[in-house]
Parts: sequence; C-alpha cells; structure tokens
Amino acid sequence: MKLLLRVLVLLLGLTVGTASAQDARSVVQAAAAKMGATNLKTIQISGAGWTAAVGQSFNLTNDWPRFEVPAYTKVIDYDGKASREEFTRRQGSYPPQGGGFTPLQGEPKTIALSSGSYAWDMNGTSVVPQPGKYLAGISVADLRQLDIVMTPHGFLKAAMASTPVNAITQAFAGPSNDGLTGDGRKATIVSVMVLGKYRVNGTINDRNEVELVTTMIPTSFYGDTL
Repeated sequence: MKLLLRVLVLLLGLTVGTASAQDARSVVQAAAAKMGATNLKTIQISGAGWTAAVGQSFNLTNDWPRFEVPAYTKVIDYDGKASREEFTRRQGSYPPQGGGFTPLQGEPKTIALSSGSYAWDMNGTSVVPQPGKYLAGISVADLRQLDIVMTPHGFLKAAMASTPVNAITQAFAGPSNDGLTGDGRKATIVSVMVLGKYRVNGTINDRNEVELVTTMIPTSFYGDTL
C-alpha cells in the first residue's frame, strides 16, 4: 500500500528532481553521520511480537496466519557480512487457520545464521546447511544477505560502498503514513544494486534519517514480491 501510494503521488505530477551522483552521496553521508552508521561494526536487535506464514492464508480475504514471537534477537556483523537470528514461536491467541504448520505445537526455536554466500541453521548442536531457495525463488543465502542490507544502517553502508548511486528527491502529498514523510515534505529515494542483482531503494527524509528500505525478490509462487 505504501508503494502504491507513492507511485500514485508520482503520477499526479509532483515536482521530482533527479540528484547527481555527488548529491546522492552527500545525502547518504549526511544520513550515515546522523544515524552513526559510518563506524558502526555490529548491531543487536531484540524484541517480541508476531510473525506470519507467507502466502498461507485460509482464504483470499484472510491475512496470513500469525504466530506469537515471545523472544527475538538478531546480531549483525556488518564488516563480516554475517548474521545470527534467534527466535521462538507459539500459536498464542491467534486463530489456527490456514497453512504454515498451524496450529503450532509447543514453542519451536529457530537459529538461522549466515556468512557471505553461506547460510545454515542450528538444530541443537547440529549444523543444518541451507543450500535451497526461499519460496522457490531467491536463495536462502541471498535472502539473509539482503536482510542485513535492509536494516537502516546496512542500507547506508551498502550505499556508501556502491557505484553508481542513483537518487531522486520529491515531495510527498497527503498525510503521513505510519510515520513516513508526508504533508508536502520532501524525501530522497536512494537506489543501489546489491549482490549484483537486487535493486534496493532507501528513503531518506529531510531529517537525514532512513525511514524505509524496500526491494523486490522473485518467487515462483507469487512472482516479484515486495
């Protein structure tokens, strides 16, 4: 919905300025300085919430089946291009409708790791390589590398290391959507290629903050997926 809204705004004829490579880098560098990305080596993200089984809805009008996530931790080593993601799931209060192994039994734990072009899981003390593809499309290793870049700091690091860096600056009409730039304020969309094949776009607002990072990945089931 956010993407459709922004495309609509663009089609309505708002003023759009294409930034030069130098301007694009200046925007990225300003955001990196504001957000502390320049010298950042590692980051840990912890929390709780919910996850969903992609595309496994009970019918066309239902959301994907959700599961509670009582504990979540992800550690990223930006220089090493490595990550470790650990979380538990449970059915919780969500109705057990649809696929995705619902109703979930117990509280299964996932430990997913990646380092460069390698991806693996841990099952207790056993290493479980993940050479396959996610939803019969993108490789698991590529997906986990994209997950690193899709963090705000990861995107800024990728943009600082990329050539070329493309950008457009535009005003976004309408009210703010989930805290994103709106009400006529301007933001710059910076675009880079990641792993030589994935176009990743980061929106940097007028406060030099990365507020949105998006990409498209191929899947055999759903086509190109945002």
